[in-house]
Amino acid sequence: MNFTRSASNPFRQRGMSPLGILFFFILIIILIFMFDMAFILGNACGGNDDPIDCALAILTEPEPQEPTQGSVTATGAISGEYGGENRSVREAARS
Repeated sequence: MNFTRSASNPFRQRGMSPLGILFFFILIIILIFMFDMAFILGNACGGNDDPIDCALAILTEPEPQEPTQGSVTATGAISGEYGGENRSVREAARS
């Protein structure tokens, strides 16, 4: 009798392993993220001739922060006992 035909080969793997499926999903998530960033930068640059320079300018230029109208900058100090010792904190005004 020949038993090798009816016995399955235990070393032959069928399908995809859980690690392969995880790798596949991570790859899909990375691709979605890259396409999303490309879409955002494409809309921000518009019909610019050199999209790489436009993207670098958007990513590297600092955003100016203007104080809102009617904002107040607090200055002062606070002190008290913490952990059995007297401690103090002082905040100075920034311009």
